[in-house]
Amino acid sequence: LPTHEISCPMKPRSCVLSEAGCQFKGTAEELENHSNDVQSHIQVIAESMAQYRLNIRVRIKYL
Repeated sequence: LPTHEISCPMKPRSCVLSEAGCQFKGTAEELENHSNDVQSHIQVIAESMAQYRLNIRVRIKYL
């Protein structure tokens, strides 16, 4: 059973861009379809970069 839990195609998986803010979770098949949605990933990356730049500006201001 532990092996099945790891390899089960129905196991919820996160997007590779979850660290950048993508909140998608789904099955392996859903993840494959989601990963092909380039436009939404560009938006996630753009928002993540904007937040990163803002954080850097705030930190520089207080140096």
